[in-house]
Amino acid sequence: MSGELFHYFVEGDCEKAFINAFVHADKGEYRFFPGKVEVFNVVFQKISPVKAMTIKRGTKIVFVYDTDVKSTDIFESNIDILEKYAGINPGNIIFVPSVRKFEDEIARACPGIKNINELLGTKGTEDFKKKFINHKDIVSKLLSVGFDMVKMWSQTPDGLFGEYGNKSKHIKDKL
Repeated sequence: MSGELFHYFVEGDCEKAFINAFVHADKGEYRFFPGKVEVFNVVFQKISPVKAMTIKRGTKIVFVYDTDVKSTDIFESNIDILEKYAGINPGNIIFVPSVRKFEDEIARACPGIKNINELLGTKGTEDFKKKFINHKDIVSKLLSVGFDMVKMWSQTPDGLFGEYGNKSKHIKDKL
């Protein structure tokens, strides 16, 4: 997939920091394909037609989102807007769900920790997020607790988001 354009719409700053860290990783077995990484919650925020028109045709769109929500209305609307105004084929949208939330995905992929707060010695979700975003070497820290990229974003959600599946393997570049 090298040479293709990727545009990541990620739910928050933790996902952005994580993807950016692994785009430039020189350790471990995997990296993410490079592209624009934008904090934009596709489950709660509607992509404007003007924004959609700025996306170059042929770009692979990556939705990274939490699935602990009760509605897919805006999510589905965003797919339609990208198709209509950006000319994006729905087959070029890569769905990367966090089954429940991002912190759950990290914990699942790190066998060396029992809960997410053990990773950075934090006392709660907000403290974790702050330290994670500002950490200087996310890749090394994750690898130090046995992080396994194959397990990251590897589950398909049940319920509302189940029909979109999980295509995370399409953004992972094996070194």
